[in-house]
Amino acid sequence: MAESYLGEESVEFCQEFVNQSCTTAGLRKDAGKISGPLSVVTMKPVEEKERDEAHLHVLLNNPEVHPYILITKAELLARDRERDAELEKAKQEMERTRQEMERTREEMVQALKAMGLANIPSPSRHC
Repeated sequence: MAESYLGEESVEFCQEFVNQSCTTAGLRKDAGKISGPLSVVTMKPVEEKERDEAHLHVLLNNPEVHPYILITKAELLARDRERDAELEKAKQEMERTRQEMERTREEMVQALKAMGLANIPSPSRHC
């Protein structure tokens, strides 16, 4: 009986509090209406970083999104492997070019020596 009384008093208190202190967002307030919105809409600007963090949190904790996350990770890993292969190929090409330039320089030095121009200083290495 005491619980019932306390429950009724709590509901009446909350109803009075809401009726006196809160307004609804764009909805007409009916005096005799007991049910309806109980909260006030408050607009608060959110920083882009906070919005992005909240969005990411929802996405990462939603089981419906999990398969798409796995697909995206697989695609990114494949792209990384392709990029790494292209990078390795470019490094090898640079090394071949460097070696070819070194051979060409040596051939030119030998040709200059053969022409009697042996006192030309060799360039300093920057690589």
